[in-house]
Amino acid sequence: ERLRLLESVVVHANDAVLITAAEPVDGPDGPRVVYVNQAFTRMTGYAPEDILGKTPRILQGPTTDRAQLNKVRTALKRWKPVRVELENRHKDGTEFWVDLSIVPVADATGWYTHWVSVQRDVTAAKRTERQLREAAARKRAVLDAALDCVITFDQAGRVVECNPAAERAFGRPGGPVVGRDVAELLVPPRAADGRGPGPVEHLATWGAPVLDRRIELTAVRADGAAFPAEVTVAAVAVAGPPLYTAYLRDITETRRAAHDLTQAKEAAEAANRAKSVFLSR
Repeated sequence: ERLRLLESVVVHANDAVLITAAEPVDGPDGPRVVYVNQAFTRMTGYAPEDILGKTPRILQGPTTDRAQLNKVRTALKRWKPVRVELENRHKDGTEFWVDLSIVPVADATGWYTHWVSVQRDVTAAKRTERQLREAAARKRAVLDAALDCVITFDQAGRVVECNPAAERAFGRPGGPVVGRDVAELLVPPRAADGRGPGPVEHLATWGAPVLDRRIELTAVRADGAAFPAEVTVAAVAVAGPPLYTAYLRDITETRRAAHDLTQAKEAAEAANRAKSVFLSR
């Protein structure tokens, strides 16, 4: 009865189960397959009649990691359990990833007679992992090439990440920007009457009014020099404690151009007034 129950579990399991003879481990054909369950057929496309009596190496392809295969082979030679992730090949030629666990099975005398492998398809997880890595690489490339400063900080105001432009602008001789208090880098605007919070303790405490809006702040460089900056603060969508990213653009030249334009207009208006006075005489 116990054997029937165990067989039912194996037959109807969601994970693929494959059983081979214990030896030969190093033979050209490898250990021969003696059993596969329904999940194995669904995952690989190989029906029992396609694989029984053959080697599991039929699942390997040119992209299968040889280092992981060597890890499996070493464990089998020592009659040790092993767990790896492998990129295998479906019967139709498509590639898929499996989380593979192999354990030896001994008979009543302690002689190892079979290997039992349990395999789970992790293709979706590996694809997501790859996409996340690629997205992170693209993000890093954009940030590294950006001329504007980009600073990410936590709710306590501690800088957790910055791009090279921010490092160049705000880096201190005593250490990098990461780990510093954002209040040392940015000073919020004061009210018209001069009152206000002064140097912000934690930029995150400004709350929703500053998020996703362009504001002007005074930024303080590594050498203590201040410059006007146009800043956009955005909340970062992450699990866990909130994070915020500030995008800073030095608007010194913009301010200077605006000032020069204002002076030119004032000079022109003054000249026009003087001309009008002269002509009216």
